[in-house]
Amino acid sequence: MADEMTDFLWSVAAAGYSWGDFKEVDFSEPGRVVRVLTDAVPAGSMTTFNRYTPLGHGGLFQTFALETKPTELGIQQFANKYGTLGVPTSIQLPPNSLGAGETIQAWAYEIVEMKRLVNLWDCARRARSKELALKIHWDSEDRVAYREEVLLLGTRHPYVEEIASSVHRPDILARLKPRDLVAPAFWYVQRKINEKLHKHNVTARLLWDARDRNGERLTVHVVPGNLIGCLWLQFAKAVEGDRNYRQCENCKLWFEIGGSRAARSDKRFCTPTCKAALHRKDRERARALHTAGRTPSQIAKELGKQIDTVKGWIRK
Repeated sequence: MADEMTDFLWSVAAAGYSWGDFKEVDFSEPGRVVRVLTDAVPAGSMTTFNRYTPLGHGGLFQTFALETKPTELGIQQFANKYGTLGVPTSIQLPPNSLGAGETIQAWAYEIVEMKRLVNLWDCARRARSKELALKIHWDSEDRVAYREEVLLLGTRHPYVEEIASSVHRPDILARLKPRDLVAPAFWYVQRKINEKLHKHNVTARLLWDARDRNGERLTVHVVPGNLIGCLWLQFAKAVEGDRNYRQCENCKLWFEIGGSRAARSDKRFCTPTCKAALHRKDRERARALHTAGRTPSQIAKELGKQIDTVKGWIRK
């Protein structure tokens, strides 16, 4: 769903998405019922979509990995804002028609996968040895592996993967210092991200440069094939640039801070709109507390504001 001219676009069903039990169109297991998220509507109805540019939301992969719960509600809330992942399963819709939906297993798996790798990357870049020691294990000076157990749809799922050894990938092992935890973690994150980029069809394409107003310049773009590929691409770019992110104090979305093209490192909101919205909420809350009998000093303490600010709010 990339724009054929300049950019990657994705669609969101204007009416949102819902969960349902449907028969999967799978010849190996005919009639198997699966739980899927779909935009299916009654026959004869129209489904309208809104389009947006996910790559414009620089911290969207953080929101997906760290804020989206791998539950039906958490997944549905994310999809209603940003669309489905783009990994559909063919399903049979009543009456005897076909459609597509995405299974809860596919969603939960991608959330858990990205969360564990984002956390590992963060530990490695900050050299958090105690946390890395729980995941990176030197079984001997000739073998290092990644081991972790995560919760996936209520079941403990163990990850046990060799990073390097004298038998498999001795070239990597030769570059590692025995018992070091940081470098093996980066090697593992690199390998897993590359696997995901390949799996989700993140490829190079020759597109028109959107910054060229005359439309005469072609440039090479790295373009994802779907939303989940876009999220992995964002993650890859974050690792490449050692980028930092912060959660907006109002909407709780993540946004990039600190870089030459990013927000200031002390910025607390993703947009001026969010800054104004939280200011308005605090003002309304202060007035409600004042009406309930709270003193300005009590209100200032509860809201974490200066007392003069609170007094100005309740006087108006």
